[in-house]
Amino acid sequence: MITYFCILFAIAQLSTLASCAHTINNNGDTEETKLDFSVHFPQVASNSDLRFTSSRLSGELSTRKRVRYDPQTDATLVHGRDRLRVRTRQAPTRPSYLREVDTVLKSKSFSSDTRLRPSLGNGHVATVVKNDAIFMNGLYNGYNVTSHRARIPSPLISDLNVSCFLLLNNPCSSVQVAYVLDVGGGIFIQTITGNGFVIKLTSYAHRTIPQLLVQEMDIINTLKRPLQIMTNVNSGKSSEDIDFTSQYVANYRVESGRTRQPEYNITGLQNVTVISTNVPKTIVATPYVRETHVFLVSVDKDYVTAKQAYDEGVSKFMSQTLQEEHSQAWYDVWKRGRISFEGNDTLSQITFAAMYYILSALPLKETPDFVGLSPGDLAHGDFKKASIRLSLDYQGHVFWDQETWMYPPVQMLHADIGKAIIQSRLRVLDTAKLYAKSRGYQGAMFPWESALSGLNVCPWDPATLYEQHVTGDVALALRQYLTMTNDTSILTKGRGLEAITEIANFWASRVEKQPGSDQYGVFGVMPPDEYHEKVNNSAYTNVIAKISLLLPKFAYGLIGQLSDVRHEDIGNNMYIPFDSKIGYHPEFDGYINNITVKQADVVLLGYPLMEPMDQQIRRNDLEIYKKVTPGGPAMTWGMFSIGYLELNDTVAAADMFLRQLLNVVPPFNIWTENIKQEGAVNFITGMGGYLQSLIFGYGGFRMYPNYLEFSGTPPPGVTSFNITGIDYLGGSLDFTFYNNVMTVTQTEMAARELKIKLYKTGLTHALHVGQQMLYGNQKAAIMPV
Repeated sequence: MITYFCILFAIAQLSTLASCAHTINNNGDTEETKLDFSVHFPQVASNSDLRFTSSRLSGELSTRKRVRYDPQTDATLVHGRDRLRVRTRQAPTRPSYLREVDTVLKSKSFSSDTRLRPSLGNGHVATVVKNDAIFMNGLYNGYNVTSHRARIPSPLISDLNVSCFLLLNNPCSSVQVAYVLDVGGGIFIQTITGNGFVIKLTSYAHRTIPQLLVQEMDIINTLKRPLQIMTNVNSGKSSEDIDFTSQYVANYRVESGRTRQPEYNITGLQNVTVISTNVPKTIVATPYVRETHVFLVSVDKDYVTAKQAYDEGVSKFMSQTLQEEHSQAWYDVWKRGRISFEGNDTLSQITFAAMYYILSALPLKETPDFVGLSPGDLAHGDFKKASIRLSLDYQGHVFWDQETWMYPPVQMLHADIGKAIIQSRLRVLDTAKLYAKSRGYQGAMFPWESALSGLNVCPWDPATLYEQHVTGDVALALRQYLTMTNDTSILTKGRGLEAITEIANFWASRVEKQPGSDQYGVFGVMPPDEYHEKVNNSAYTNVIAKISLLLPKFAYGLIGQLSDVRHEDIGNNMYIPFDSKIGYHPEFDGYINNITVKQADVVLLGYPLMEPMDQQIRRNDLEIYKKVTPGGPAMTWGMFSIGYLELNDTVAAADMFLRQLLNVVPPFNIWTENIKQEGAVNFITGMGGYLQSLIFGYGGFRMYPNYLEFSGTPPPGVTSFNITGIDYLGGSLDFTFYNNVMTVTQTEMAARELKIKLYKTGLTHALHVGQQMLYGNQKAAIMPV
């Protein structure tokens, strides 16, 4: 009897200490809220267990028989005040094609530099792990050139502290913390492990419910005493971009807001709703328990959509499918397209991370609201007042980076996602036409920097006035899209044909006759090399204009129509600067070949512009411009690598290939724009250039109107180079390149039967789904039968 009352007394003391979790009340203040509490006793003579539970309503103690609780198989799911006891589901098996050594990035520490933390996103919402901001696609604040991503203060948990106690608070001993970015499953995990407990905080941007950011806190406490977890929410300062009003409900908070300034009058102010689970300041896990708490943040421009997504998230969490469906969506993405290696795990990790970060900024398919890719992904874009021109993350604006650097690898491996990038430009075709008219030209002109409206938002006047090649870069992406897909629906049912025609109309109105010549030039421009402005006849600009002017003939031909011969005539007579004495392409009229340039410019003529030239001229361009490009952003060196591979100069190619990796910051393989961790982060432009150096460099792929050419070899330090899921004409193909042999396997049926042509012998072989073809390494092409 004495023992029984002692036990009751101990329980009462523990219950008092365990009931100390804090939640936010309707006034935003903190208040103490009692949580469900359970204590498990040793087995008694009757072979039944006693379980004492403090009721949420009455606080009265009760006892009842139950099945023995096993934290390995049983858990309590918690959403706010709602709790559900479940038998845990077995986690789905990780696909064999996503080896942990390639896709799981681990660290025992976490960077104190907020710039160098990994991003979580899904093309609609994004955040940087443990940082204080959330950004949403299409949500901008600031008029004209001050337009930037509107900052939403983050209601997510940023840090956890743990204490273990029995009657008196005592800190937990021997606690270890680990951090994992699983790019295969699209999740970030912080694990706190102590003697007798494990706490795992998993964060992700849900891949199939795009409004949701999710955190799941899984707690296993095998101690004989309660475990106290203190949470910290780092929301930072109040938003300077959005005026919010808040409403508190039992389990969640609703914040309704509107941006303070429109980008232009045609866009108006933007609405946003943020629904987030209330985060208690303290969570107490009772002895011998496993429970998982979910914290959701749902963001959308309207309340109904945000609430539907939030409710769906709660429902799927309670059915234990929320994270499973998210990771399965990522598994499906990787199954359709990826790059991997044998023999170099570090390179595999860098490659998977690069693809992950780019894809995290994209929707899974085309959507009418997608604004486009910015150099600093979707998780960056805040306003930098100190230096607008040198804003570290480019304020979420869309540049030529999207079409020239990020788009090609996405299109090659994920054609359905690549179409979303194409549609982001077609979305603003009407404003591009307005912008051309405002500048005194015909057709459609895309500004150097754009955002929600599609109108100019560039804060640097020289680029606004003179860096016009971006319009041609859009045309190049359209040409690549049509070459790889032959998708005529975008021409006949979409606005693709109109865009191609209006871009050609722009260049036809922009060019001028060269003095004393029948050729056409473009005067007063800035090339990709931004160290020089208002030059005449930039080699890059003139070639991209030529591509734009010749594209209508190809596009109209796909649907059996004739294009305007005027475009073709101008395109075939474009003046391209060339120095016949030295045998190279001057960057512009009057360029002297020892003048420093900022980045890859003329070297882009060979790839991606594919301007015909003999090998000696190609080499001269590479050698001359390598000497005068001392620094440059990350993507520069990948283009040099591709050029040297065209010349079979594997030593110079490897040097340039490895040089770009100096911009990678471990352990989560963040890319910075420049070396020494300077410039924009997370610089997906550089990642796009790197991926191109693999696909178009070491893979040797080239897109032509009637065939897809390739010539593969493993990168440095690699024994096998695998490109899975090249999308071509509606089908899909896998390629593996070894030092001496290569394999080609068609995995999905294309719109037309395909064959492979071997250049060395001239032989052709029909391809069949599931049949692997083995050849000696050589240049070859895939083409319709």
